[in-house]
Amino acid sequence: MLIRRRGMEAPPLSTRWALAIELGIIVCLLAMWNAVGEDRTGALGFGVIALAAMAMGIQSAVVLHLDTGPATTYITGTLTSFTIKLMR
Repeated sequence: MLIRRRGMEAPPLSTRWALAIELGIIVCLLAMWNAVGEDRTGALGFGVIALAAMAMGIQSAVVLHLDTGPATTYITGTLTSFTIKLMR
C-alpha cells in the first residue's frame, strides 16, 4: 500500500490523513515509552497502553475502510495470542 504501482489508484485523502494521525500517535507513544522507563505502573504506563490502542484502532479502521480483504490486524492478533499460549 505504501508503494504504488503503475495503474493503481492513490488511497483516499481520508485514509492518508488517518495514517498520518496514526504516525503522530506512534511518535508520541515512543516518547512516552522512553519517559516511562522500567516503571509502567503509573499514569504514564496507562497512557502508553491508551496510545497503542488508539494507533491500532486507526490502523484497523483504515484496513476496513479500504476493504482489501482479510484485516491483517486481526490475523496478527490471532498469531500473537497463539504465540503467547505456546510460550506458557
